[in-house]
Amino acid sequence: MRAPWRRRPPLIRAAPSADNQGVVAAENPVHPVEARGFSRVASGAKALVDVTFDVPAGSIAAVVGPSGSGKSLLLRAVGGRLGCDSGSIRVLGLDPLRDVRALATRVGYAPQYAAFPPRTTVGEVGRLCRRLAGDGDAHWFTRVCQELELLLGERADRLSEARGRHLSLALALQRSPELVIADEPDAFALAILEEIDATVFFATDRLDVAASHADQVLLLRCGHIVDRFVTAGFDLPRRTTALEEVPAALPMPAERRVPVEL
Repeated sequence: MRAPWRRRPPLIRAAPSADNQGVVAAENPVHPVEARGFSRVASGAKALVDVTFDVPAGSIAAVVGPSGSGKSLLLRAVGGRLGCDSGSIRVLGLDPLRDVRALATRVGYAPQYAAFPPRTTVGEVGRLCRRLAGDGDAHWFTRVCQELELLLGERADRLSEARGRHLSLALALQRSPELVIADEPDAFALAILEEIDATVFFATDRLDVAASHADQVLLLRCGHIVDRFVTAGFDLPRRTTALEEVPAALPMPAERRVPVEL
């Protein structure tokens, strides 16, 4: 088991662009992700309640919970896809919703569900995103696609759900982000996330997966963080019991399954 907050050397990766360097560097945030009392209402009920946590720089953090517990909503909030009803979230020292343009090159977001333009290939989607963003590394994108067994010439709109998540991750990584957010990454994606030179925040419904790949784990149940721990020397049965003792999750909000257009 890796020591907390210690990362392995990165894979081949593009150097940060000049635009990325020095963006609000004076703020020098202590943690890339800081949530304080964050709450969010979805479908008329509180889907996230008084969520407070930090993700230290250079670490891998995982949020674990059953379907409908609010994992995807939390990741979308950190990724600047939705706001809060109370409390706050800071990402790299900024408000992820208000400062979305400033964070665009610094945060990579790989959603659980994604929709790609019709009749386009994997390579074309990568080029389109680089053109729209004005930056990105084609070599790094190709390398990640190879690691994830994605062919540049295959149709992006015909990928399975799992392989669509792989493409979302490759797109998120091609801009060399400082923070990567991944919803339900599989073993192939986690192998990449463990190697990159960035802070990682991912969601999963499997505690054993989180414990194997993350430095810090947040247990989410019914919109509440019921436990948190570093994975060095943790007790899996005790943590599993802590997760199961909390009441069942709220019904899944309808917005959870809305595909993200890329």
